[in-house]
Amino acid sequence: MRGNLRKSGIDIIGDVPWGTHFCQFYQTKEDLTEILVPYFKAGLENNEFCMWITSQPLEAEDAKEALRRAVPDVDVYLEKGQIRIISYIDWCMKDGVFDSEKVINQWIEKIEQALSSGYDGLRMTGNISWLEKKDWKDFVDYEKDGDRIISNYRIVALCTYCLDRCNATEIIDVVTNHQFALIKRDGEWERIESSRQKRIQEALFQSEQRVRLKLESVLSPDGETEKLVLSDIINSREIQSLMDDFYEFAHIAMALVDLKGNVLVGVGWQDICTKFHRVHPETCKHCLESDTKLSSGVAPGEFKLYRCKNNMWDIATPIMVGGQHIGNLFSGQFFFEGETPDYELFRAQARQYDFNEGEYTTALDKVPRLSREEVDTSMAFLMKLAHMISQLSYSNIKLTRTLAERDTLVDALTKSEEKYRNFMETANEGIWILDTEPRTTYVNEKMAEMLGHSQEAIIGKSVRDFTDEEGKAIFEMNMEKRRQGINESHEFKLLRKDCLPLWALVNSKALFDKDGKFTGSISMLTDITKRKEAEAKLKEAYESSEKLVEERTTQLKEAYNSLKESERGLAEAQKMAHIGNWEWDIATDKTYWSEEMYRIFGRDPKKLAPSYNEYLSYIHPDDQDYYENGLKIAVTGSPFRIDCRIVLDNGEERIVHLESEFILNNINIPVRIKGIVQDITERKKVEKTLENLETARKKEIHHRIKNNLQVISSLLDLQAEKFNNRECVEDSEVLKAFRESQDRVMSIALIHEELHEGKGNNTLNFSPYLKRLSRNLFQTYRLENADTRLNVDLEENIFFDMDTAVPLGIIISELVSNSLKHAFQGRDRGVIQIKLCREETAGCTNNAECTNNAECTNNSNIKGSKKEGSKGANFVLTVSDNGVGMPENFNPENSDTLGIQLVSILVGQLDGELELKRDSGTKFIIRFTVAEKSNNLHL
Repeated sequence: MRGNLRKSGIDIIGDVPWGTHFCQFYQTKEDLTEILVPYFKAGLENNEFCMWITSQPLEAEDAKEALRRAVPDVDVYLEKGQIRIISYIDWCMKDGVFDSEKVINQWIEKIEQALSSGYDGLRMTGNISWLEKKDWKDFVDYEKDGDRIISNYRIVALCTYCLDRCNATEIIDVVTNHQFALIKRDGEWERIESSRQKRIQEALFQSEQRVRLKLESVLSPDGETEKLVLSDIINSREIQSLMDDFYEFAHIAMALVDLKGNVLVGVGWQDICTKFHRVHPETCKHCLESDTKLSSGVAPGEFKLYRCKNNMWDIATPIMVGGQHIGNLFSGQFFFEGETPDYELFRAQARQYDFNEGEYTTALDKVPRLSREEVDTSMAFLMKLAHMISQLSYSNIKLTRTLAERDTLVDALTKSEEKYRNFMETANEGIWILDTEPRTTYVNEKMAEMLGHSQEAIIGKSVRDFTDEEGKAIFEMNMEKRRQGINESHEFKLLRKDCLPLWALVNSKALFDKDGKFTGSISMLTDITKRKEAEAKLKEAYESSEKLVEERTTQLKEAYNSLKESERGLAEAQKMAHIGNWEWDIATDKTYWSEEMYRIFGRDPKKLAPSYNEYLSYIHPDDQDYYENGLKIAVTGSPFRIDCRIVLDNGEERIVHLESEFILNNINIPVRIKGIVQDITERKKVEKTLENLETARKKEIHHRIKNNLQVISSLLDLQAEKFNNRECVEDSEVLKAFRESQDRVMSIALIHEELHEGKGNNTLNFSPYLKRLSRNLFQTYRLENADTRLNVDLEENIFFDMDTAVPLGIIISELVSNSLKHAFQGRDRGVIQIKLCREETAGCTNNAECTNNAECTNNSNIKGSKKEGSKGANFVLTVSDNGVGMPENFNPENSDTLGIQLVSILVGQLDGELELKRDSGTKFIIRFTVAEKSNNLHL
């Protein structure tokens, strides 16, 4: 769409027609505001609807503030809705992905809204800084489609690109898809024409030449009207205005169409045509056939009513000029009152041509219903309008022929040298006239300015004096063409006074006198130096990009071959290790499985990889909660590892090791999951077998150790009995030593007996063992302490390994036996208490004994212990009695008794702390730390 020049607001551009689509390369935020602010200021002041799509570095609020400085009342425009400033996220993206179809449809919708709201058209801009490299090709295709659409609407569009983010190839793509580009050089904005646009302008020039020649032939006295086409002779703007006025009160659609089906003027077209029938190639073909074939054969002054191939009513009446049929005046896209449209037929059309059925039927409901009287009345008007167009066109042609003849005579009489020179001097292009020598006979002021010389300095000289050696040879060839009467347009390099090159586009014409003798030439020169510089840079960038593409292509081929080889190697490795890998795209719900994944899950490789929900169905029902709990932890971005069971389609159960990781986007939302699966069924079977063997081996070892210790205990018992029968040694230290050794052996034997009777592992449930050990000790000393009671306060489910259980058992044996032997001498009764619990629950059953933090401190390691600061459980063992107590001078660290020395040594072995209290008897408090051992699976 051309014509109706609009103020761009940008000095270097000036006025532009509707359909202008250009771009700006910027480097800073200030570059953007320098162009966009005056651009939108001009649009607002000239009744245009404005759309500003923002992104970094100039967001919506920044844009409003910048515009407010130049347009103080911008808030008024914002409030009434003449300008909208929104982020690219709301305009361009759909579910986080660029949607070109959505954007194009929105532009069309906005221009239609703008026109229906009384605005002259739409002015828009969009910043492309958000575009990712992977989407570049799709965006270039969108720009091509957008350029084609913009050229057909009342739209002026400016696209802004960050120069620092574009490589040479991308710059070429951008410039190619726009009519021209703005770029800043040395602090000044320059306009670079697109080579594609240049070809379009040349094509338009040639088209204009053809129309001019056709009109000249028609307007000549002997011209023929058969050569006329409708678009050559009508004033489309005036007829459009007339139709618009008629539509305002009649609401009847009309169009002026030539014999090729081209719609020259139209009003009131229905959405079902503009958004559906005229968009789809097949239905559009039906429209053109209805406009040309179905409407043919109508006599002048009559009309034809027919149903178009898209099943709506149309009416046509011919346009005649000089007896020649050159077009039709159409009305249509309606149903008659009382006529019920065949909705099933139209729904079938929607399905056939892939229209949105709901939107299509909605558009169908909007088609007007007219009475026969309304149709007859409107056609009476249309026939009169067609007759008027025909008569005026033919009268204008005859009048124009007469005026053309007169003007030819008047022009020949009124030409003068002064007017001729005025024209030459005020021309915006350089003009250079040469004689036959060829010497300069005239240059205008513009030409002298371009060369940097005065006009007087150029007169009398040859073009050869203002070019280099190569240029001189080219000039001689061109002059020979002029002598032969050959006119041409070419590019030529001159040298300015400052020796800088001046590239010019030269349009030359040979001059001959009335006798046909060559008298010289006249040339019009346009300065294209900046364009040539830009082209040189673009060519350099293009050649550089071509080289880079070639190198990159070679690298990609090598990488591809290497990748294929790696893929084959990976597949073999996965097969041998029974490891498969997979990946799931959350947004598209598309999954990739390697070959080994299909083998592990027993799935047919010909099938597609399962969706994520189908993949979850393979997890054993009893393991699904375990798996989903792991996922909840992993969704934060941390990898997780888990062993679980899967159920194949044939019902077979397998055990697999899963490792997965969520991939998060820049706002920490999961977008993908990737992972590996290893079939560990056979390994688990072997591990189970080994575990059973290990359990049996350990139980056998504990059984043998227990038996050997019992043999030792029996030997000690026999030896003690032997000494007991001797009166001289009945109360001797030897007998006591035998008994104490027998107690120590018994405490160790009980540990191995408990481990043998357990599950065969190396951990001991210490509470049952301690109760059993205490009973055996009391049975040993019952004759001496018949009225002594034992209170045992033990926390349940405390498990120790051998390194802790053995020394702890010996400590308890020594302290209890010591109380039984010495605490109640001379007393009838007594109480021994054994208490073992974690330090955080110490004193939980008898708070009276825990009166300060010395005995009960939560979550702390033993102070001074080598394990201080390490992760573990703290325990408190208390062995006390209410007997006679220990002497005041007794120090357990300097004791000379073997039992107390052994206790001190074993407490040190546990890396613990021993404390003695003498309140109401004797109380030994032992604090120690046991490192935690976790058998849980790590997530």
